[in-house]
Amino acid sequence: MINLHILYDEKSTQSTINTLRKYFSTEENPFLIIGNRYGYDYSEYENVVRVEENFYGIKEMFRQIKKSDRVHLHGFFYIPLIFAIALSKKLGQKCNWIMWGQDLYNLVNKPTSFPLAVLRIIRKQATKNIRYITTNVEGDYELLKKVMNKEYKFFKVRFAPFAIDGVWEKVSESNGEITEKNKTINILLGNSATYSNCHLEALDILSKYKEENMKIYIPLSYGDKKYGNQVSNKAKEIFGDKAVPMFEFLEREKYFQLLSNIDIVVFAHNRQQAVGNIVPLLYAGKKIYIRSDISTWPCIKEEYKLDVRDYCTISEESFDDFKLNSVDLKQQQMLCEQMVDEDMFVKTYRKVLEDDEKVI
Repeated sequence: MINLHILYDEKSTQSTINTLRKYFSTEENPFLIIGNRYGYDYSEYENVVRVEENFYGIKEMFRQIKKSDRVHLHGFFYIPLIFAIALSKKLGQKCNWIMWGQDLYNLVNKPTSFPLAVLRIIRKQATKNIRYITTNVEGDYELLKKVMNKEYKFFKVRFAPFAIDGVWEKVSESNGEITEKNKTINILLGNSATYSNCHLEALDILSKYKEENMKIYIPLSYGDKKYGNQVSNKAKEIFGDKAVPMFEFLEREKYFQLLSNIDIVVFAHNRQQAVGNIVPLLYAGKKIYIRSDISTWPCIKEEYKLDVRDYCTISEESFDDFKLNSVDLKQQQMLCEQMVDEDMFVKTYRKVLEDDEKVI
C-alpha cells in the first residue's frame, strides 16, 4: 500500500521523515513537502518530492495523491488541499489527518473576520469528508468529535522516539534542585510568536518576580512577527535586560543546548501546543508549568504520570516556591522513556500505515 505523507517544510520535517524511514518502507512511504521555509536539503532523500506553493506545485501534489492508496496529512493547513477535500468526499475518504494542534483549533476558535468565517466553513466540510484521524493526544480527538458531532476511524499513536534525541547527553545528573544562593534562575517563556502562547498575560503574572535574580528567554523565531515585537517590547518594559527575546531560529542542537541551561519553563498556551518541547524538557528534569484546562494536561499528567505544574498557581507562589524544583529526575526519565517507547511507537504507527480497510 502506498502511503503518501504531505507536510510543510517545518523544523520537525526532517526528523519526521528520518523516523518513519527508519522503521517503515521507503518505497511505500513517499513524502511530499510543501514550500521551502527552512531550506533543508532533501536532494539525497529517496522518494521525497518538494513542491512550491504555486500552480505547478498543486498540480504535482494531486499527481502524487492520485497514485497513492492513503494520504497522510501531517497538519491540516494547506488551503488548496482543504478546498479539494471539501469538494470531494472520495478524496477525503483516503485521507488521514495527523493532528498537530493549531490545525484543530482553526475549527474550534471563533473566526475574527468574514474571510476566516468562510474558510472555517470550508474546513468543516473538508473535515467532515475525512475518514481517518491520528493523534498522540486523545483529548484533541475528543474535542474534534464534539466540534464535528461525528465519529472517525481513530488511531492513537505513541510519541516518536526522536522527541528526546539530542537531550540524552545534555541531561544533568542533578535532580534539578537549585542550591546556589546567588544563582540566576533561567526561565523559558513560550515556544513561538503565536497568540496561543499567551505571553502578555504570563509576563504580567511573572512581573512580581522582576526584582529577583532571573532571566527570561522568549523564543519568537516563528509565528506572527508583529505579535513577537509586541511581546518583546512588553518583556523589556517589565524586566529590562533580564528579558531575552530570541528572534533568530536556532538549529536543533543549539536549541537543546539552550534548553539544558533552563531552570523553569512557563508554557501558558491556551491549547495543545509545544509537546515537542515539553517532552525533552521533562526528560531533562526541568520544572514545567502548563495550563491544567487544556488537552496536554490529562495526556502528560494523568496518562503518562509525568511531573508538570499548573500554570494557574504561579500567581499564588512566592519566588522561593516558584524556583523550587522537586522533580525526581530518575523517575521522570523512566516515565519519559515509556512515553516515547520505540516498540510502542512502531506498533501503533504500523496500524496507521498498514490498515487495509477498503476506501469507498
